[in-house]
Amino acid sequence: MKTKTVFLFSFILLCFLVSCPQPEGPTIPDTDWTVMIYSAGDRNLSSQLMGDLAEIKSGTNNNMTIIALADNTYNTQTSFSEAFSGTRLYQIYNNDARRLSGRDILPEITLDEECNLNTGDADTFRRFITFCKTYYPAKRYAVFVGGHGIGAVEEKFISRSQSLSVAEPQKAMAVDGTSSSDWMFTAELTDAFDYDEPIDLFVLDCCTMGFAEVAYQYRPGNDSFNTQYMVVSLPQQIGEGLFYDRIFSQVTPTMSPIEFGKLILQQQENIEKENCSSYWRYNYTEILSMALYDCTKIETLKNAIDETVPYLANQKSLMQNTAAKSCGYWKRSYSYLQSTFDYMFDIYDIFTRLSDVSDVLSAEARVRCADVARLADETVLASFLLKDPDASYQYPFEENRSGLAIFLPQADYLWRETLSYNAIDIVSSDPTMNGYGNFAWCSDGSIPSNNIADNWFELLDSWSDTTNDESGGLNCYQY
Repeated sequence: MKTKTVFLFSFILLCFLVSCPQPEGPTIPDTDWTVMIYSAGDRNLSSQLMGDLAEIKSGTNNNMTIIALADNTYNTQTSFSEAFSGTRLYQIYNNDARRLSGRDILPEITLDEECNLNTGDADTFRRFITFCKTYYPAKRYAVFVGGHGIGAVEEKFISRSQSLSVAEPQKAMAVDGTSSSDWMFTAELTDAFDYDEPIDLFVLDCCTMGFAEVAYQYRPGNDSFNTQYMVVSLPQQIGEGLFYDRIFSQVTPTMSPIEFGKLILQQQENIEKENCSSYWRYNYTEILSMALYDCTKIETLKNAIDETVPYLANQKSLMQNTAAKSCGYWKRSYSYLQSTFDYMFDIYDIFTRLSDVSDVLSAEARVRCADVARLADETVLASFLLKDPDASYQYPFEENRSGLAIFLPQADYLWRETLSYNAIDIVSSDPTMNGYGNFAWCSDGSIPSNNIADNWFELLDSWSDTTNDESGGLNCYQY
């Protein structure tokens, strides 16, 4: 009787469980890598970014999981997919792509209706990462971001009226053209994560992301989104972006993050060497440069740079003169000033030069500058630079040593253009300001309102902002 009762109870329980809807759970990790593609094409890069996804589809050997969030503007059929306009999720295979629903994490994305998410909203990025890591877990994770970028600064252009224009500034990356041209700020991304979210490789297929300030924002141990290694473009990235078919046809599942990153640089350099004459001919840019960083070392480098600040506090002219000879990556002509200035300079090159200035800097200061150059060399794991042979500037670049830039405005006028390079939330401080701020590079090591430059950001502020009262001057920050 007891046996029959137990059997009957078990049968009833089984029927109950089978009749209840079962929640979708994560898949079992059966892959070494999950690669996440955040394709922010909802502006004027839709055709290029859809082409990138097509390259991945043709190149992959199905040896890793590839999930893409595709934000597309043009409702036309492409070699990647049928025509659509909006935001979709795909899992990409060799010569195939399966449309996915966003399930409970991105519920707006379904299989039978279109939606349009804002890729410039860091919460969209956060939910995409959560979706991929929840339902496609792996031993290692890589995240690729495709779209426009500007890196550590906000750039405004000087108008003919000899004042700052009201044209839209560029801010960080992944702009969404149908969401009021919303850009995802560098610090906005980390502010969206209130928990530790580590990945192994962060690949920014965007222009001018090769700043130490960006690498520091996403360093391991920041209690937010963070990465061990990062691949970046220093000046403008070519419109075609990375050559994904070459990359994904050669990547192997057992590759380390460093090997994966070096493969990206190797393939990009090889192809750009073959085609660079066309870039120079159409005056697209006069240099192409990319680098791979070890972000585990960026905090030590920042601390070393901040330790040089007391020695450089009264050396503004020396820094600007040294910068003029150093490797700069973002030279722009300003018609109002009738001159060309830069604000993106190579750390290894500029601090190596400072370590040799014996007639101005003390022996201790030169040792500290040499230490910065050494640490920059250790942080850059691989790099290359290709130069237009007709370029007037020489670009003193040392391969695999140079390739990590720092923000250094070559003229005071540029400080007014880059107010979002800041330790504070600048919009909360002054609603009329257009930007974000909150750079960890700027806030870490600073002591506001003590009238002493304590870190690199405060050093630049002391040089370029003539007002340091309670108002904070141009950028609302009192050092």
